[in-house]
Amino acid sequence: MKRFLLLGLMALFLNLTAQCQKGKETIDIEVNASDLLNRSAYYGLSSEQKDAILKRKKMVGREFSTISKSHVLTGEQKGQKKRELAQVFKQDIDSILDEAQREKWNRFIDSIPLREQAKKDIEVQLKVLEEEYKKDLKRIEDEYQHDDTMRKAEKKARKERYKTKKSDLEKQKDLL
Repeated sequence: MKRFLLLGLMALFLNLTAQCQKGKETIDIEVNASDLLNRSAYYGLSSEQKDAILKRKKMVGREFSTISKSHVLTGEQKGQKKRELAQVFKQDIDSILDEAQREKWNRFIDSIPLREQAKKDIEVQLKVLEEEYKKDLKRIEDEYQHDDTMRKAEKKARKERYKTKKSDLEKQKDLL
């Protein structure tokens, strides 16, 4: 039964996330550029490189905004223009970076889908954990309905296990 519940939740979650993925790629490149700037010491960026990336990032942000506000373009056309702009922006950043920096940054970008999928998997585990916790509470209520002391002790012990497991999963998710 737990397997069916888990599979059902995963299918629902994957369906919802697939629907939300459509316009996401255009924003990802700006988020990645922000990471590049925030971790400039790791990437070994010079101040000139940081300034060039920041300047280009601001210009791209304005262009994204203009595309989004356009009443002339259809939604599909807006998406296409944003994808093209994101690709040009990535090429601009690649031209600003040297080979070693580009390699590090591309490794980071390539790892994003894996991290995102791992986060989604942990979110599914959290939902399943919560459902199991609710079922266990109901089972404890039914099993110890005539013994208040045992019922309270069992519920307290189950709550502690739930909190510990939930905390562990949330920490794992935050580390991704």
